[in-house]
Amino acid sequence: MHWPMISGALAAAALSGSLAPQQVEWPQWRGPFNTGMAEGDAPLRWDADDIQWQLEIPGRGRVFALFGSRGLLLSCFDADTGTPHYQQARLPKPYHFKASPVGANGKLYLATEEGDVVVVRMGDEFEVLATNVMEGHSFIASPVIIDGDIYLRSRTHLFRIGPGGA
Repeated sequence: MHWPMISGALAAAALSGSLAPQQVEWPQWRGPFNTGMAEGDAPLRWDADDIQWQLEIPGRGRVFALFGSRGLLLSCFDADTGTPHYQQARLPKPYHFKASPVGANGKLYLATEEGDVVVVRMGDEFEVLATNVMEGHSFIASPVIIDGDIYLRSRTHLFRIGPGGA
């Protein structure tokens, strides 16, 4: 299967929602000046008056944890009581993880250093829904899900994956 790839400049514009012609070109991943730093300054301290907006995060009260020296086992616990829904369920194969898992629409996405993205049902019972193999890629950044599309950043590429490859 062919995975569409987009350049760093286009990716930055796509994620920001703007393709303004005055934007600085980013010829590499670490920003226009190759420093890895955002421009501008973020607040050092803040209080309630500084919060621009907030949104309560709906959830079903589950905590997911990866166990084992190679991230082979997944457990799911009730967030309020600590009672396990399931413990040490075996993933399809041993993996290394640096990216945080991301949940959306009842699914947990696990991006691996081996280049697989494992999708698990976020339920009371363990179920692997899919294992997407992205051969030749390694993921250390967490997936991002926007408007039904998943953005995956490997060490060398940024992918946007959506229905119908659009």
